[in-house]
Amino acid sequence: MKNKKIYGLVLAMATLSLTGCVSNDFRAVKAKVYHLERRVNHLQEQLASVQNELGIVKKQRVVRSPTGAPRYSQGSTSAGANFEKRAFSNAVELYKAGNLTGAMNAFENFNKNFPTSSLQGQSLYYLGQAGYAARQYATSQKALEKLVFASSRVNPSANELLKKVYKAQGKINEVNRLNAYLQSKQQ
Repeated sequence: MKNKKIYGLVLAMATLSLTGCVSNDFRAVKAKVYHLERRVNHLQEQLASVQNELGIVKKQRVVRSPTGAPRYSQGSTSAGANFEKRAFSNAVELYKAGNLTGAMNAFENFNKNFPTSSLQGQSLYYLGQAGYAARQYATSQKALEKLVFASSRVNPSANELLKKVYKAQGKINEVNRLNAYLQSKQQ
């Protein structure tokens, strides 16, 4: 019974199409359906890729410390310095545990609460690394630009990571600007 109704509907549409009554509308709808099917297939492929990537990240569980991240030095032993070191250490532990969002929040709070800390450079680098790993490129870019452009010291790892962040965003002009800046610092 159900097949007869579908067959009848198809037959009616074919008849109307042949007579020209709905040919333009039918073709337009058919084209839209085709376009939507292609879009759905593309989105399904993207979803499968992201799910695969997420599975790989979850299996790793621990995010390695960024290469080139400087080690923090021993400072004063006052209560404020201990709190400062503890805040930095907690942020690093979140990063190492793979909690990138928590680590980014902790490093941002550290930078806000301890703007003159001797650990500021390391904190900015870790923040940039965590932002890059989490694909939060704006956060990463902001931290790394502050580290690279505001610092008098050259940190090759930070420079390279900033280039990666720019490239991930398709900002080739920024890569060129960074290269020119780095060359000017060498002279």
